[in-house]
Amino acid sequence: MEIISGPNIYEVKELVAKSDRFRLYACTQKGVAGRRLLQIAATVEDNPLLQRSALHLKELEGKAYEIEEEFALVKEKPDDRLDYQLGIPELIDSFECLEQGRRVINILGFRNVEDISQVIPLANIAQKDKRRIDAKTSAWIMGKLLKLLVFAHGEGFTPETLDAGNILIEPVQHYVMIFNWARSDITPAKRREDISNAAKTVITAMGGNPRTGYLPDDGVENFAQYREILFRLASQEFTSAKNAHEAFYGVVYVIWPRKYHDFGVRPINQREEE
Repeated sequence: MEIISGPNIYEVKELVAKSDRFRLYACTQKGVAGRRLLQIAATVEDNPLLQRSALHLKELEGKAYEIEEEFALVKEKPDDRLDYQLGIPELIDSFECLEQGRRVINILGFRNVEDISQVIPLANIAQKDKRRIDAKTSAWIMGKLLKLLVFAHGEGFTPETLDAGNILIEPVQHYVMIFNWARSDITPAKRREDISNAAKTVITAMGGNPRTGYLPDDGVENFAQYREILFRLASQEFTSAKNAHEAFYGVVYVIWPRKYHDFGVRPINQREEE
């Protein structure tokens, strides 16, 4: 099926995901390489959700590039970049489709990612692959989530959720993205909740249990310190993503050197499923 928006023609492919409020399909754009996402409102009544999400994505993108320009004037190393925009989907198009009952459609991509198949929800690792992320992988995912919250909270935005279905990763380039940005009602309580939920999601993705305190250590030296900071983050102790980010890396850099760590997964054992 083809969807037309002005000069753009989108070929709708397979269903990727769905919720009560919208459906996500893979799609291609005529004349453009790679595959993107077509997000369509489930009903006309859900149009405001997609319109709000589109607006927030454009605002976040603009803020990210504005902050990057400011950072370029003060950075000490020429190659240093903040790249906050890599943590949010790229809004390519947004329109009301008459042929689809006037439902709103958002066309989404991911910067520096040609094909959406390179990006996976964190939830898929456990639910589909029956695996868990290892400790080193959890560190870069947690760190990038906190970095993204520093940016979003600073601009008055908050994710719709921070569960494993709303957190996306590109394993090779180490991109960590939050998909749904339909909310902007940031409060002190929501800041604490976002930090806590991000940590709980990472703990669970490691095969741990945020409720019981269990966390497999993979034989990591000084793992007790790492476990402690993760559960401190999960406890809603931190009211500032910036402070949480600094505290987290104050521990991480003691345990692991600053270098690229491959994406790593391990089988889930029986205890981790309890």
